[in-house]
Amino acid sequence: MKRIFGSKVVQSWQRQQQQHKRVRRSNCWLVQPKGSWAPFRRNGLSMKQLESKNRSSYFAFEHSKEYQQVQFRFLDNVESYHPEALLDILQESPYHMDTLLQASDMFRTSDDTQTAVDLLERAIFACENSFHSLFNLSSGTCRLDYRRPENRSFYIALFKYLIFLGLRGCPRTSLEFAKLLLSLDPDGDPLGIFLLIDFFSLRSREYEYFIEFFNCFEPIRNLSLLPNYQFSLPLAKFQLAQTKNDQQGIVQAEEGLRRALISFPSMLMQLLDKCGVNPGKDVEDHWLFSKFATASEPAAVQQLVSLYVGRCYSEWKEPEVVAWLEQVVQNLVKSLEKKDPIVSDMKSKRFQRFKGTPLNVYRHLYLSEIKEVKLDLPPELTGSGIFAFDPLPPKDSILSYQRPPPQQPRRLQGQGAVGMFLRSIWPNFNITEELMNQEANNNGNQEGQEAGAAGGEPWRHGVANLLDAMRELLNTIHFADPQNGNPQQQEEEENEDEWADEDQ
Repeated sequence: MKRIFGSKVVQSWQRQQQQHKRVRRSNCWLVQPKGSWAPFRRNGLSMKQLESKNRSSYFAFEHSKEYQQVQFRFLDNVESYHPEALLDILQESPYHMDTLLQASDMFRTSDDTQTAVDLLERAIFACENSFHSLFNLSSGTCRLDYRRPENRSFYIALFKYLIFLGLRGCPRTSLEFAKLLLSLDPDGDPLGIFLLIDFFSLRSREYEYFIEFFNCFEPIRNLSLLPNYQFSLPLAKFQLAQTKNDQQGIVQAEEGLRRALISFPSMLMQLLDKCGVNPGKDVEDHWLFSKFATASEPAAVQQLVSLYVGRCYSEWKEPEVVAWLEQVVQNLVKSLEKKDPIVSDMKSKRFQRFKGTPLNVYRHLYLSEIKEVKLDLPPELTGSGIFAFDPLPPKDSILSYQRPPPQQPRRLQGQGAVGMFLRSIWPNFNITEELMNQEANNNGNQEGQEAGAAGGEPWRHGVANLLDAMRELLNTIHFADPQNGNPQQQEEEENEDEWADEDQ
């Protein structure tokens, strides 16, 4: 082999085989490590058990002193818009959680979904290798407090990963990840998992599970107050009754859909429009469903309705579902009277219950990135910026260690490919405004304006070059195994053996 291919080729092949053996021995359930990943070594991320109460065990990730120093460097670089430093962090600490999350978001915004998902899988893999021996995901009784910053990376990675899995056509797997996330904090639900359980249940045809889930949580969470459950529950009952040819079940589903249309009338026209269905003049001009009647809905209701339409419309596009919806709507239009007390009662309840949007719902809307949703965040939530690795942190965070005063922000003025790169992934980024600022800083005349207007092209090339460098780094990070000794010395010895074989 060495005579034909050379010692370097054989040595590289042997290292790859050793790496694949290490991967196959990994005991991971959430994600499967890949041979192209750097070997996992303890990087200072671990988990401790805090307490046990009410038949639940509370855990928390913790950072070692070395991991804290890497975290401080990461935060300084992110806040100072210094993206090249992320390459250095990944090279030194290839399983640093927040760097992986931030880099994943960079690739996602650049339409490189494959690399973005790969980075999320690495982050989940790092967390799973740091679990406490008593942290059992299948028990449903292990809790992680979202108020602790060390725990949030695991939450964010799982949430983004299940969204990607859904886009890949794996709704059942996404549903299982959603169950896992909800089990970590079912009372607080920091990422609004209750807002997507219904979608993945319908998508994976788990109708019986969804109905059982609703019946279990309705007494303690009042899920019927949310528009997604008002509409998804009748749809699940209808689909289940169709498969069982249960006429009584279909009647119950129609009653539920009728109640949902009265409770949230603004849902109908948006849903029909998204499905490409013409509602008809009698429905479009009806006093309950007209645009004029639904224009004054509370902002929180409009956000939840838009979220449901953007996410679940595909479940309503099936021909038999559309025919069923049209039938229920026609019967409701003919039978409902304007003075019916249930209409005014539902309207008053909407304005009482949806006076504002909770922080976990804002967080869910931000992470979901449903284009139909108009995310109008209040100024107090956007004043300090929104970061992909920790969007909208809770106000009552529990800090286990204090960060030293950050360095003076290093805004890289005049460097289009660098200074604007990291800012480009923030929600409030505006490339036109950035280029105009560069014009003002460089020149105050017409020549400066022309140079700034032409700065978009090198900026795009700079972004592409930086992402290419990061891809290459991710595929080439390797550590020498201690048992193999010095790689250079080993290569020299193999070369000597090769010459000895030739002499013989």
